[in-house]
Amino acid sequence: MFSLPDLSVPFTELRNPHVDEAEAHVREYLREFGLLRSEEAKFHYDRTRFGELVGRAYPFAPLPELCVITDWMAVWAIFDDYLERIPDAQSDERFVELIRETISWFPLNPTGNSARSSNPIEASIRDIWNRLTARSSITWRRRFVRHLTDYLEGCHWESHNRRRGIAPDLPTYIETRRRFGGMRPSMDLSEIGLGIELTDEVHAHSRVQKLLDNTADLVLWANDVFSVEAEKRDGNVNNIVQVIQRTRGVSMQEAADEVAGMLRGRCADFIAESDSAVAFFESSGEFTAEEAHHVSLYLEAMKSWIRGNIDWSCGNERYRSEHLRTGEDQPNFLETAAQK
Repeated sequence: MFSLPDLSVPFTELRNPHVDEAEAHVREYLREFGLLRSEEAKFHYDRTRFGELVGRAYPFAPLPELCVITDWMAVWAIFDDYLERIPDAQSDERFVELIRETISWFPLNPTGNSARSSNPIEASIRDIWNRLTARSSITWRRRFVRHLTDYLEGCHWESHNRRRGIAPDLPTYIETRRRFGGMRPSMDLSEIGLGIELTDEVHAHSRVQKLLDNTADLVLWANDVFSVEAEKRDGNVNNIVQVIQRTRGVSMQEAADEVAGMLRGRCADFIAESDSAVAFFESSGEFTAEEAHHVSLYLEAMKSWIRGNIDWSCGNERYRSEHLRTGEDQPNFLETAAQK
């Protein structure tokens, strides 16, 4: 019998005081935009408790920012759930068309006065994007769209593997998981929640990039452990536990225990590198005091994501149960978008 290994991390548990308000808001938001059509979908996405995830990952966000980030996480989770079904229903060319179509929903300077799309996914994403652009500079928007594009291209790689039953090796999987896991757009949203913006120079610095990779590994490897049983049932080979199980010739439990050990090692690396990065930005003389302060806040946001994701996942069924997310009463809205 499979049991979850110890995935705890030595970061403080934090929870935004507006969690319940954000949760009530996002449930109403998903229904307002017509994203939940079936009782099964309503049940599943309500039980997922996106407000709880966002409240833990963005503990210092004011209520308005917490709500827009929660809306994004919920809608993007639905988007991601539907995207996983596209390879079974559409050709590879359709998937590429969908990537192009999706990116068009993110104009760098939206007018905000266009008619609402009849497609609920597009309509809700455009609405959230309008709210995010009202809180951000063109620099932040360009970076977010670039990260989003990279995520979608990573999803294309994942879908290619699923469609053809291609099992990646461990180094390839680790590198590409950082792309289709979507952690860079999620960390961009930390800037919105904190009311700061990193300059391009700071964000592109090798120390920040290394810590972003570490954060992605710590969040996404943990997700893989939580979701491995459900993904194995679905025939999805893109999971680090399954990669190690196949590579080492060990049981799922032994592979999961190995991933837990890898997580402990990566966490130790993250702590050492984050302490070093804070000292560097404060003392190098290359960056202003404000830039150094923003880096410090940003690294704390990484810790909140790492710890908050584990705490939320431990008490959540999203990654561990069989879900009825699509069906006759709950259409895959992305199929319609791909056919435009």
